[in-house]
Amino acid sequence: MTPYQFGTTTEIEQLDGHGVIRSGLEFCFATRTRRRERVMKTLRAVLIVIAILVVGLGFYRGWFALSRPAPEAGSSTVNINLATDPDKMKQDAQAVKEKATELTDGVTDDVKAGGQADDNVKSNGL
Repeated sequence: MTPYQFGTTTEIEQLDGHGVIRSGLEFCFATRTRRRERVMKTLRAVLIVIAILVVGLGFYRGWFALSRPAPEAGSSTVNINLATDPDKMKQDAQAVKEKATELTDGVTDDVKAGGQADDNVKSNGL
């Protein structure tokens, strides 16, 4: 096989030290595939970071708790229990909804009164 493959040439790439002339369609497909792989890797990393943050926030807010019961005599196994508190999650979600409603009602009331939302922000020191 020759190191050069001819077609409708628009780009030249270096592969294994040989210049390979690729067709425009083939080059475009390879570039699109690499871009898609990079986007998928970035998306995966972002989702992992979000999951870690949610778990960390859950332990901080008391949504999750780890416990270890006393081991049985003569047993070499270790049991670890993960407990969730759905009531605490619901309370925190309700508190967030109420705070968001409180903050947005102040802004929407000012906009309805004549569009003076900036004055409210300035007067609150924000």
